[in-house]
Amino acid sequence: MARCDKWLKAEEAVTLGDRTVLRRGVRLIAAMLVLLAAACGSSSPPARTAAAASGQEAPAVLQSAHLQQVEDGSLLELIADRPMTWTATSISENSFALQFLNTIPGPELTNLAATEGQIESLIFDTEIRDGQPAMTMSVTARSRAVHSVDSEGERLFVKVYSEPSTRPAAPSSARTAAPRHSPSVPLQRAPYRISEGDLVTVDVFGHDEFDRKTRVQDDGKIALPLLGRFPIAGYTVEGAEDEIERRLREAQLLSSPEVFVGIEEYASYGVTVQGAIGRPGIYPVVGRKGLLELIWAAGGLSEGSQPGQKIIVLRPDGRGQQQRIEIDAEKLMDEGDMSLNIPVLPGDNVVIPKAKLLRVYVSGPVARPGPVEFRSSQGLTVLQAITLAGGPTERANLGKVVVIRQHPDGTQETIKVNVKKIQRGKANDVFLQNNDTARVSVWFF
Repeated sequence: MARCDKWLKAEEAVTLGDRTVLRRGVRLIAAMLVLLAAACGSSSPPARTAAAASGQEAPAVLQSAHLQQVEDGSLLELIADRPMTWTATSISENSFALQFLNTIPGPELTNLAATEGQIESLIFDTEIRDGQPAMTMSVTARSRAVHSVDSEGERLFVKVYSEPSTRPAAPSSARTAAPRHSPSVPLQRAPYRISEGDLVTVDVFGHDEFDRKTRVQDDGKIALPLLGRFPIAGYTVEGAEDEIERRLREAQLLSSPEVFVGIEEYASYGVTVQGAIGRPGIYPVVGRKGLLELIWAAGGLSEGSQPGQKIIVLRPDGRGQQQRIEIDAEKLMDEGDMSLNIPVLPGDNVVIPKAKLLRVYVSGPVARPGPVEFRSSQGLTVLQAITLAGGPTERANLGKVVVIRQHPDGTQETIKVNVKKIQRGKANDVFLQNNDTARVSVWFF
């Protein structure tokens, strides 16, 4: 009966995102299940959380995954910030997949290629399905993938057995067979720690008055009813849950609180967008977001962009290096080539290079002598520069235009240009360089 109660609490915890209809419905269902459990004795809990989880406002976040080698196989322990809804699918004799509805991988979660044990590799992928993120974890075994899956609240245990005969009769024994001191191979670099600017949700099971969605302030604190302001930055999600439960007990507000903390926006694990963009800054990544969606969220390309614009994505590879990805902006944004709409990941740096602003000088008998500016991506010719300077006056001798060019080594070059021939199509126009001076001669009668 105790095991049933534990699963019933986890069942209701999944629906905490909707505090009006779903919670009341789940409580009614839970009460019915308690009656059924009392009638059937200590029956085993269901292997999956309720499908109502797909109605949560925010997706569950798979925060960590640890692989342990045990006596009869390999045990994978997944930890999320709330119970997850999952289904298992066989792919081949030595591979299978778990699909998690309304779930996204945490910012530190990475794929794994193991060097020992029954599990050879894990690959995480996320897609949008029916308007919600759906994460798939593909597991490849070294031999036939005989496996079992068991859950306990926000933890999921996946075991792949060395020999089919060692598979236990009940999935729960897969968990108890794993000693907690066993060496583990982490799939994350470090547990994510809450930081200033993160948007967090706090749900206290059975006590709506404490539920809050709040942003961590610059001093690392949040405020909860009757608890006031207290620091939360620096804690892992599990640590924050323990800290809030401790404060509720010490304040004698609740004797046995059950707290669930989730992170809806990762302020320190966003995507940085800079360069020729409407609103440069750091943008949080929640769920699956493509490069195109990110650019539009940042205000689109600005006037500082250039023809043939390249979008550069700099992505940490986890080994202290950066992967450089170049995307043709015109093909993505104008031609709609969605194969270029790559997913953006927390930690990415998206750079849209700005066209450099160059300057030349036009002197002599023109309407507006002085500097003329142009973008490096566009280029500027002698005839265009004279036109931008207001055009020649009546005293201008366009047959004798001189371009004076200073070289970095201090030398000076003089280029004679016959603009009259250029206008008649009998000569090619001359492109100017930064800081060139185009001097138009005066016509003497």
